[in-house]
Amino acid sequence: MKSRHLATFLGAGLLGLAACAAPAATTSPTVVPTMSAAVATAPTSAPTSAPIGEAQPAAVPVSSINLSSISAEGAIMPTQDASLLFGIQGTVGKVLVHEGDTVQAGQVLATLTTDALDLQVAQAEAVLAGAQAQLTGIDEGPRAAGVAAAQSQVRSAEANLAQLKAGPKVQDAASMRAALAAAKANQETQRNNFSGAKTRADSAVEQAANALRSAQDNYSTIYWKNIELDKLPGDLPQTAKDAEAAAQRAVSNAEESLRQAQVGAEGARLAEQTGNQAAEQQVAQQQAAFDKLMLGATSEQLAQAEAALAQARSQLDALTHPTTAAVRAAREASVAQATAALSSAKYNRSQADLKAPFAGVIAKVNIDVGDPSSSAGAAAMRLIDISKLTAEVEVSDVDIAGVRIDQPAQLFVQSLPTTTFTGKVAYIAPAATVTGNVRSYTVRIAIDDQSNLLSGMRVRVTLEPAK
Repeated sequence: MKSRHLATFLGAGLLGLAACAAPAATTSPTVVPTMSAAVATAPTSAPTSAPIGEAQPAAVPVSSINLSSISAEGAIMPTQDASLLFGIQGTVGKVLVHEGDTVQAGQVLATLTTDALDLQVAQAEAVLAGAQAQLTGIDEGPRAAGVAAAQSQVRSAEANLAQLKAGPKVQDAASMRAALAAAKANQETQRNNFSGAKTRADSAVEQAANALRSAQDNYSTIYWKNIELDKLPGDLPQTAKDAEAAAQRAVSNAEESLRQAQVGAEGARLAEQTGNQAAEQQVAQQQAAFDKLMLGATSEQLAQAEAALAQARSQLDALTHPTTAAVRAAREASVAQATAALSSAKYNRSQADLKAPFAGVIAKVNIDVGDPSSSAGAAAMRLIDISKLTAEVEVSDVDIAGVRIDQPAQLFVQSLPTTTFTGKVAYIAPAATVTGNVRSYTVRIAIDDQSNLLSGMRVRVTLEPAK
């Protein structure tokens, strides 16, 4: 934001004008610089140019300057600017718009996946239906079938508690002993069977090894015999060649038999190991079950049985005695609570849709399908309403007294240097914005013709003096 012209700067200007009027030597004409405030006020600090690399403010034509006008800088702003967020956490399921799309108020822009939300609504509806059914049942008399079922539950709970207190039955103990003895007998049988299978497999390996050695000896005998025969005049007889080939095949067959026997032996050892472990586990489980039975019921089991009996008696009492006002109030409260839970679930479901709060243009889309509904420091989308752009500038506290609603204004946009826009003051902030030791007021200018203007353009506004 610009402040008033400096007294020193004004003094320099006046000296220039005086020099032009004096009959002194010819001098170059003085160019009046762009003014940023009315010159009739007290001096502040000397004007400086924008730092290198920053955008320069829009130039005001010299012919349009009024030394008593007020100048301020700012930007072209949309009528409305909203950073949109989903109302709940979730995963983006659909993105229905792109940057630059024009949307209407209430239009769905993106949605979250809703499987979990739909399930919550269904569960809340079921809970509400159950609560309403219990409330309705208050005014219905107890049915004979319901009373009989409740009485049966009481008897069952009483019998279970009595059995736990009495300890294990004789027949149960005998049955558990028999099961433990059977598990031990099975363990011994399994151990013998696996041991015998392993012994037979080892014997098969030894037999296969002996057969291989015999086949190798036979082949060696035939081979060296044929070596001697081949030294004699004439060709080696075909029968000798066939005998050598047959002996060689016998060696190969014996080697394969030995390999298979070794595989079988390894399998027998593994089967013995796993089978014995399984049998031992079975015995251990049966022993643990028998020990538990003989120890009797624990304090926790007794407490659970007593609680089950109390609940069964309470249910029977509720069926056979008139409903009290307290019971009715409690069930009505349950209905109210379930209704609220359903409303909450439906509200959460509705928040899975990101809707446009007003008609406008999508300026930014920061989400894709599969993204979380929100990321730290970033909105899901940005929506702006550019149907009626305004110029928003900051006027110093020194100049703000000269600003009035409907005061005429000229606008000079840096991006459109050949065009001068006009408008009127539409809003003056009631309180100052303080940055360091600088105080300023936000002023919005309604623009008469916003052709070619875009949101965010830098603008300098010149206000004619208030009358």
